[in-house]
Amino acid sequence: MYKKFIFLVFLVLTILFSTYSYIVIFHKMFFMSDDYVMWLEVKNRINTKTNGNIDLIVLGDSTGKSNFIPNKLKKINSINLSIVGGSPVEGYFTLKTYLKNNPIPKKIIFTYTPMYLSGETSYWIRTVPFEFLAGNEYEEIEQLALQLDEQSILEKNKSFTDYKSPVAYGSNFKNGIRDMRWLRNKTILEESHLSKGHQ
Repeated sequence: MYKKFIFLVFLVLTILFSTYSYIVIFHKMFFMSDDYVMWLEVKNRINTKTNGNIDLIVLGDSTGKSNFIPNKLKKINSINLSIVGGSPVEGYFTLKTYLKNNPIPKKIIFTYTPMYLSGETSYWIRTVPFEFLAGNEYEEIEQLALQLDEQSILEKNKSFTDYKSPVAYGSNFKNGIRDMRWLRNKTILEESHLSKGHQ
């Protein structure tokens, strides 16, 4: 009887952890924050090949995200690739990936507030857990951080590979389930896509 009870407890825990891991790895929209959804929309956009030419793209942080409204520029084909909490580090890779998949735009506007120009503040709270970049790009950033002694990236003594473990998302998952984020995340993604990146 005791062995059967232990087996059942182990089985239930295994099923629960497997379900949790599956959701964390494959369905971040289910529990991550609004910021994740906006970063995901930009990630989807820059990794999608388009046939039409874009006249203007905007790269920046939340200031650019909220203030530049592409749909109001009727005669200019534009998109907003700004990301909340984004620094020029993310902007560089955003532009690099965009240009791999799309023609060169006629104009680019960069808009960053001083706090994001003076240091990287989003790397461990957004860039890495949101899986915004490709693995080799994280390696490039972390190698450069070592060379340049960039403490905002080095101080936590972590690597982007730490976030491949489902355990790293425990707090996000708990908060996301509690706040029922899945109810609004899909709507936010759709709105951001229709607004060409404005939020």
